[in-house]
Amino acid sequence: MEKEIRLLDEDLEIYGDPIDNYTSFVYTEKWSDHDTFSATLPNDYFQDIKAAKYVYFDGKTFKIESIKSNGSTLTIGGRGLSALFDGVVIYVTSQRVKGKLETEIRDLVTEYAMSGAQAINKLVLGSLVGYATAIDAFAGKQSLADFLFSALPLRGYSFALNYDYEADEITFDILYGENKSQDDGGDSTVIFSTEEGNIENVEYAEDDRDEYNFAYVNDEDDTDPQIVEVDLSQGGPVKALYVSGRNAVTASDDSVNLMVMVGTISGAGYIATSTDGHTWTTRVTSGYGQFWAVDYQNGKFIVCGENGVILTSAAGVTWTSHTSGVSVALEGALYYDGVYIVTGNSSNILKSYDEANWTLQNTGGAKIVSPIWCGSRFVAFGTLGYFYTSDDYGDSWEYTNVAGFSCIKAIKCYDRIVCVGYYRAEPTTPGVLYSDDEFDTYDVIELSSLTGQKFLDVALGVNILVAVGQINMIMYSEDYGETWVDCTPSATGTPDWITITFDGEKFHAYSATTKHHAYSTDGINFTVETISISATLVDAVVYGTSTYTASLYQQGIEALQAAQKTESIAADALPNKTPTYGADYSIGDKVDIIDPTRGIMAVKRVEQVQHVFEPQKIITIPKFGTQTLGLREFIKREAGK
Repeated sequence: MEKEIRLLDEDLEIYGDPIDNYTSFVYTEKWSDHDTFSATLPNDYFQDIKAAKYVYFDGKTFKIESIKSNGSTLTIGGRGLSALFDGVVIYVTSQRVKGKLETEIRDLVTEYAMSGAQAINKLVLGSLVGYATAIDAFAGKQSLADFLFSALPLRGYSFALNYDYEADEITFDILYGENKSQDDGGDSTVIFSTEEGNIENVEYAEDDRDEYNFAYVNDEDDTDPQIVEVDLSQGGPVKALYVSGRNAVTASDDSVNLMVMVGTISGAGYIATSTDGHTWTTRVTSGYGQFWAVDYQNGKFIVCGENGVILTSAAGVTWTSHTSGVSVALEGALYYDGVYIVTGNSSNILKSYDEANWTLQNTGGAKIVSPIWCGSRFVAFGTLGYFYTSDDYGDSWEYTNVAGFSCIKAIKCYDRIVCVGYYRAEPTTPGVLYSDDEFDTYDVIELSSLTGQKFLDVALGVNILVAVGQINMIMYSEDYGETWVDCTPSATGTPDWITITFDGEKFHAYSATTKHHAYSTDGINFTVETISISATLVDAVVYGTSTYTASLYQQGIEALQAAQKTESIAADALPNKTPTYGADYSIGDKVDIIDPTRGIMAVKRVEQVQHVFEPQKIITIPKFGTQTLGLREFIKREAGK
């Protein structure tokens, strides 16, 4: 045999002579779990195996966990070195892992596995790759392995511990799965297909958890249990998922469900809060220039405005100012899984992992007012027809121009992104962009009959989109942006509607200067009232949920993200057939799966690869898991070829 089994002692030092006389050695590399191995060899090696702690084979090191003998044959088995993290406990009740994913995970490993009583001998960190991806997750009262295998695959990553034989070190590396099935130059080079004859024994299993959109998260505390509800139904039919949470983070007693309004009062920045949308309490009236935007992100309200100002607040009562490093007006804010994006004039796009330290990622060009996370990329919309896309978590941006259209507010409607705004300068007409493929392609709608009008904001609730604008315009869409119906209510005076939000039960629309408030439970029939506020100009209103148990909420989000409809595929790759493991594909990659007999075309994650070594036979068998590209994205990619 070309491959030898080397035995190692507890210090990973070579023990005994190499073993080249064995019946089989099978090991499996796994994307989101520990690697495993099993080997069958003559019983003559029993004493050597019994004294060893590890085996080294084919460049991989495994921990021996079982030894069985029937008198003539010896069978051993165990797991990869990642199993060492099973014995490393994150002993705090709740530790937030928030920021740049690679940096935060390396810090976590350093804290728990490389120092103190749990330190693993010879463990070192691998090279810092520089991944841009962020993370926001909670770890606590669990093993380091459990946390990493739950948090990393959700974001397209995994990890590995490998023993460097020459350096005598165990190296910790973060692994990223590349989608090698996407080749802009032509057909995919990584294709598993019964038609091409490189796979056999194909097995399929369906998971029908496609409608989970609501989670009950219970922290299971014995004395004061907390339950958090995470509602992603957007007012549609609810299918609930129960999540056993690990902890609860308690914030200020002032943290309640509320709306925050921003604007100006006599030229100064204005912030007010309300628990019902009718009665408002002023919080800020001086010290800053005009506030242009407010959003609720990651358990906090974030406000942006003139001269690069950024303010945040957990309860809306007291506000903390952060230095952005720019002096332009900032008008849009977004948070997604550990990274903040703020946008503004001159195409300024700022990025932060902690809401306090900001780096300028893009500058020059049009005003950007509405960033959004589409599902696999950021898109930021702006005036003069520009919108910007980022496929590397906000580090670099490319722009597209939609001639004559000013994008004002974007919103995610299930798998569709809808952006409202207006066409041309004066006279304006309302316009809509919508896309089902994260703005690789998009459709444009101009409501040309509404001369002199413009859309300025949009909200989603009870399966309906409602857009507001000026002059005195409220419209709804039941097909997520394609057709619009006027539902402007009658009112005393002429309201100049500028902003709208949905609080889970009602839509709330507000005027810019006329102090009007319109509310509706169905998005079609609105009631109008005047409200008492001191603002001379209202720019934006947002609704936010309580931060009382923010960590449980995040756990619910992650559980719902993972509970999607999937079809897993397992198949054996025939020897001496393409594609080749290690060259065409590796663990974590997304590859093409084609089965013409069943009409299945899909892109699947390579979650396992099993290697079989026997006399005169070496076979590599991939197992394709449940993480896939969506149907729309797959069709888009195929059409692009």
